[in-house]
Amino acid sequence: MFRIIPAIDLIEGRGVRLEQGDFSKETVYASNPVEQALKFERMGLRDLHLVDLDGTRSKRLEHQGVLHSVSQATSLHLDYGGGVRNEEDIELLLSLGASKVVLGSAAALRPDWFVKTLQLIGSKNLVFSCDIRNKKLQLSGWQSSFSGDFWSLLDQFSKAGLQEVQCTAIDRDGMLKGPDFELYEEAIRRFPQLNWIASGGVSRRQDLIDLEALGCSGAIVGKAFYEGRITEADLKLWTHA
Repeated sequence: MFRIIPAIDLIEGRGVRLEQGDFSKETVYASNPVEQALKFERMGLRDLHLVDLDGTRSKRLEHQGVLHSVSQATSLHLDYGGGVRNEEDIELLLSLGASKVVLGSAAALRPDWFVKTLQLIGSKNLVFSCDIRNKKLQLSGWQSSFSGDFWSLLDQFSKAGLQEVQCTAIDRDGMLKGPDFELYEEAIRRFPQLNWIASGGVSRRQDLIDLEALGCSGAIVGKAFYEGRITEADLKLWTHA
């Protein structure tokens, strides 16, 4: 079933949204992330994407306390990304209630380590996050570009058992201009065995319908929820609320 995954991006304990990852273009949408998570659960959603934006800059976990609080307050399936650097971080997040831990830069910069971690911890608990700008993989909070071939890297991870990829089209993120369908079409064509989760640009129900028809396994939605462009009524196709 196609998964609608709302996002709460965390800065200093608040749920915010940025435009194209620009920290100077911040809008606060959820001053209390736990209350917002409960709202999503009441809407019939089953998943939640927590992004530790502070952690992407400090390169360490900053909001594991929010993860634990949301886990205690809801029955949502939680994934957590940002600031994750080693096996100890992953094990801590899983113990605090994460169903999946999302890794981007740490995996791309240390692919052999990530392959071993996939095999040690299990692919069902790990997600690779790829953030794409101008067909290039971006790292470290979108501040630098990956020097190697992205598709070859993904092939290595897929052969090691990777199951799920969260793919963000950076130029669409927070802009409400629609997803980068060409990007996801190519990704699914190259790696149909992977579960592709689209992120960036979703602005209306039709975007979700089109992503599902394309073959994506789900979509992360943030600003469109918070600004009322996608409503609870729009979700009836995918929820039982």
